[in-house]
Amino acid sequence: MIGLPAYIRRMNLRDLQYIVSVAELGHFGRAAAACHVSQPTLSGQILKLEEELGVAVFERVGKRVRPTPVGEQIIAHARKAIGAALDISATARASRDPLAGIIRLGVIPTIAPYFLPDRLANFSMKFPGVRVSIVEEITPVLLERLQEAAIDMALLALPVPGEQFVCEELLREPLYLVVPRGHRLASRSRVDLKQIEGEAFLLLKEGHCFRENTLSACGRARRRARRRWPRCRLSPPRAGARARR
Repeated sequence: MIGLPAYIRRMNLRDLQYIVSVAELGHFGRAAAACHVSQPTLSGQILKLEEELGVAVFERVGKRVRPTPVGEQIIAHARKAIGAALDISATARASRDPLAGIIRLGVIPTIAPYFLPDRLANFSMKFPGVRVSIVEEITPVLLERLQEAAIDMALLALPVPGEQFVCEELLREPLYLVVPRGHRLASRSRVDLKQIEGEAFLLLKEGHCFRENTLSACGRARRRARRRWPRCRLSPPRAGARARR
């Protein structure tokens, strides 16, 4: 530790975990519960860290808490530091047992509930020495965590933007159209996107890949429509579709 400033020597991973948890949950109380400490303890340690750094990491907006601009940068570095510490532990563990350690897996919310449970159970039985840490977030956040080395891999919907990631296709799924009983398309087993022209759709909020996939499918249909049905315009959708693409 020779040559390091005193406040750096006092900094610890616990405090970094506190600010990461507050950033992810947007609330001191929930972050304290997630870190298994009292809220005064967590708040006090974060305040102490801010005083030592000389900057505010968080600001209050109504009832929520969000990082300041410099806080965003500090939290990104904190994630890297925590990830590096986990890597050190995993490296040591792996030297004792090649099939032991921790895998930090990111997964989008539309996949996690049905894709992971059975597969994680089977994986745990096959590799009991490996602990899988799950991070459930939307695609942009997971890609950011990958770049920061805060997670090791992620389950996402293709295509993934950028050339810095190595991608492998695991499975394909059909896109389903859900309509009310009595709808003119309710009895059909397959639907062409032209048949839902002008319909109002329900979509997930910005950032969810299912939204982007649906918009992309309708975008491709618009391009086909200009060639085959020159007078046809598909209005932007607002929901999921099983539509023929």
